[in-house]
Amino acid sequence: MSIQLILIALATLALACILWKRRKLYAAAATMNGPLALPIVGQLYLIFGKKRGDDFLKVFNRYAPHYNSPVGVWLGPMLVVGINNNPDHFQTVLNSPHMLNKTYHYSFFRVGRGLFAAPGL
Repeated sequence: MSIQLILIALATLALACILWKRRKLYAAAATMNGPLALPIVGQLYLIFGKKRGDDFLKVFNRYAPHYNSPVGVWLGPMLVVGINNNPDHFQTVLNSPHMLNKTYHYSFFRVGRGLFAAPGL
């Protein structure tokens, strides 16, 4: 009984530490628009409604007109921020030196090479 209680306490403590370290991310995500996020999976449930031949970006483009920019989308534990029809936001992102390296989402979702998916310098 005491071992189970210790394990539960350790798991609760670990979860509290993770949430505390990510508190700024959660605060920023709370200010963004976006579809309903479910616990653990985020908005991954939207991908299950995709038609054969649709890529990942086409699925989210269906929902883009419903939300103002920037749009926060949770893909599991990762927050992905989308920009929709706001030139000032595009300029800020494209001029940022932190945006040269691409995340693994580009290869995982097979985003081809283009203006916004070009490799970093």
